[in-house]
Amino acid sequence: MKSNFLSHRLRFLRGRAGISVNAREEAITTPIRAAQLLLIGGVVVALAGAGSILGASASVSAHADASRIQFERDVRAASVVRGLDDDTVALFSPDGASCKITTWSIAGSSPERTVRVSSDTTAGACSSTTPIARPAGGDMQADQLAAAAFTYENLGHRTLTFDASGAPHLESGARPANVADADWNDLRPYSVSLTITSAVKDLTVGSRERVFTGTTAITNLPAADPNLRYVPPTSQIPTPSTLRIASIVRSQATGTAYSGAREGITVTFVGGVCAAQPTTLTLAYAASAPAGLAPVNTVTAMSLTGAAASLELAGVQNGSSGLVTITAACGTGSMTTDASANYHQDLPSAVLSVRQGANDWTHTVSWTAVSSLPTTFQLGLGSSKVPSVGAPVIATTTALTYNVQWTQGWTYGADANYYLTAIVDSDSAASTPVVFTTPWPTAPAGANMTYTRTGYNGNYASGNVKWNFTGTCPAGTTLQASQLENHAGTTSRTYNDAVQYQGPFTNNLTQVNWGPSYAMQGYPYGMGLQTRCASPNGLYSPVVQVQSREWITPMAQPGAPVWNAYNIYTYTAPIYWTHSTCNAPSGCSSLAVNYLTYCAAGSNLNSNGWMSTDWNGSTYWHNFGFGDYWDTRGTQRNVTYTNAQYNCATPWGYVSPMSPLGGGVTVTVFP
Repeated sequence: MKSNFLSHRLRFLRGRAGISVNAREEAITTPIRAAQLLLIGGVVVALAGAGSILGASASVSAHADASRIQFERDVRAASVVRGLDDDTVALFSPDGASCKITTWSIAGSSPERTVRVSSDTTAGACSSTTPIARPAGGDMQADQLAAAAFTYENLGHRTLTFDASGAPHLESGARPANVADADWNDLRPYSVSLTITSAVKDLTVGSRERVFTGTTAITNLPAADPNLRYVPPTSQIPTPSTLRIASIVRSQATGTAYSGAREGITVTFVGGVCAAQPTTLTLAYAASAPAGLAPVNTVTAMSLTGAAASLELAGVQNGSSGLVTITAACGTGSMTTDASANYHQDLPSAVLSVRQGANDWTHTVSWTAVSSLPTTFQLGLGSSKVPSVGAPVIATTTALTYNVQWTQGWTYGADANYYLTAIVDSDSAASTPVVFTTPWPTAPAGANMTYTRTGYNGNYASGNVKWNFTGTCPAGTTLQASQLENHAGTTSRTYNDAVQYQGPFTNNLTQVNWGPSYAMQGYPYGMGLQTRCASPNGLYSPVVQVQSREWITPMAQPGAPVWNAYNIYTYTAPIYWTHSTCNAPSGCSSLAVNYLTYCAAGSNLNSNGWMSTDWNGSTYWHNFGFGDYWDTRGTQRNVTYTNAQYNCATPWGYVSPMSPLGGGVTVTVFP
């Protein structure tokens, strides 16, 4: 089957669950068994194709059921219904002091026709004169349609059409005898149907065409009807006046409540008046679906005047359909009058709740019952933050709770969006989704960070930084760490705490080679460490950061000093001769005794000195750069310079070891 098979199918975007379909096996009759072997290959291919068609059709059917529920609810909630031609229907419902307009519309041309839903709000009460227009967009409910159209019927089951301006028109025809004139000529839609046909050929016939039908709550019966007051009968047998049912709605006071919706009804009626005596009223409900439900009834005596009155009846189960009948009698021996109407008790939406289960990878989802009738619940899951891989498979159940088992480690940080569809017989209701997130625990922090000099990458100050952690990440997730080079001493004896480098987050990282280009000998440094836990779902815990203790890089022994003296008069260096001192009484310098030194970057010459020995064996100590002088009294002499040595220091006060001794040098002193 093609990998993009579903993208070329009729799509109902609000669909939640799939429906399995069984293919009917066909028997091979005796006369064609001889050809069976020749046909096996073709049969296998045909069955594979049929499996693809049935699988796609099951998905489409499930998605269509969700769209049907939404369409029926939108129509039921509407106080005003208006159409534009046969491709747009606007459903007006009160929303506080405003009017909410939900628009279902059909756009495009075959086979690219689509059905979309949009909503808007306008100030003021809903009315038949509220402006409407075809929307430019909206949420897509179905696409790749060969045909789609809206049709309408009024209370008298007479077909209505709407023109491009939204004006209604009644189809011609004769009024049936059992239809009231007010119902037959009503210009308000009571029933709204959406018929769609998929343009995709590889679906089952039942999945190619769908009809969604919703009904409004309008009625033509006024609060009182003078024609329904008591009229004395021509015979002596007491007879109540004609009964008519005005409305049937869910009771707000009678019947057991499931998910906030009572299993009872309130029936409003007019008529049934008895002369000068109360009327005995029997209110009954006989369910036709699901099959096998026992009827329920109640008997009440009421004094009626012809004005609207109401009766309550408990035991009308949520999700059931049946016939509501009121029978009126005027005492014993009276004739009876009755009125009937079909009624469906909608399923309420279950109230969904989610909590953490027995472990971090389990969510316990529970919900309220919606009916006293046997109910099947389809739990679904969807979220932009939850990838398809690793998400749990959720079964259908009749229980009121379900433990959703995730792949270990996949729940952390993921917004699991749970929703529920309750199904009783052929009725269903979707719950409001609940988003639940398993919170991340605090990630383990780095600890015991130490620096050891290694001379990594040729930099004497560079080294290896190691650490361990205060704990571990939850099962199924991975501990990651990243270094932050964020603390360095400067030559001005201040700190630079800016992040100069951040390493990548690496799984189970416990050490790094530290050797930045700015690292110098004899300076203070420190490093930050970031840690986090990584889930297979691509999400991460909040980052925990710690800072190492400050370490001081060691200083290497500098190289031995190298003779670099120069003659004060000629400034030539290095030089190995000089003149005897001038004739001034105190003498004058003739040789600047200096050495080449090798302090590391960022450090300077610190302690230093050398020793000279004259021709008589006398020794003298001076620092580098001393202006030396000799008085040979007219005789050429040799002088030796030995034991030159120094060390280096940084502005932070850290000092290197002393250098090796420099080599001895003999200098000739001319008269």
